[in-house]
Amino acid sequence: MISNISTGETGFYIAREAKRYGADVALVLGPVQEYNFDSSIKVIRFKFFEELEGILKEKLSSKRFDIIIHGAAVSDYKPEKVYQKKLRSGLKRFSLVLEPTKKISDSIKSYDPKIFFVIFKLEFDTDKERLIKKTRKLLNRTNADLAVGNTFNEGLYRAVILDREKTLASASSKRELAKKLVRIIESKFD
Repeated sequence: MISNISTGETGFYIAREAKRYGADVALVLGPVQEYNFDSSIKVIRFKFFEELEGILKEKLSSKRFDIIIHGAAVSDYKPEKVYQKKLRSGLKRFSLVLEPTKKISDSIKSYDPKIFFVIFKLEFDTDKERLIKKTRKLLNRTNADLAVGNTFNEGLYRAVILDREKTLASASSKRELAKKLVRIIESKFD
């Protein structure tokens, strides 16, 4: 099975924390488990890459949002060919050709150049120095305002929050990350 291992948990914690700070929150959530949200958090569901891309383009082009926190674990590849029917069983061999997906994060600022943009970079089994280097590279490429680099190393979650000049915070859980990230964003709007 080819699948995405994202749980949506980080988005849940960030949405809940932003709401606690008084923000109007719209959470675009992929095909993950159900979470118990405050009814004032608008949840927009998507299943496929193209749906997410369309939702973000529509919502951000409206210029009604001040901040986007793009933490969706978008797959880097998709099947070159989509089959509309079940493939018959019993095949001795079957090849699936994958092609790269578009990097949605590269388009965010084109939808709304004034939006405050937070990007995420997930790297597995990496050290803090390498995580910071790769995250800062993504921050600069996407013209984001903040970036979160996160990793799972030997089963432990670690995250760093960066701006263009320095590392602003570190976290060792998704809840801690959400609290620190929302606090940093809030300080940028004081």
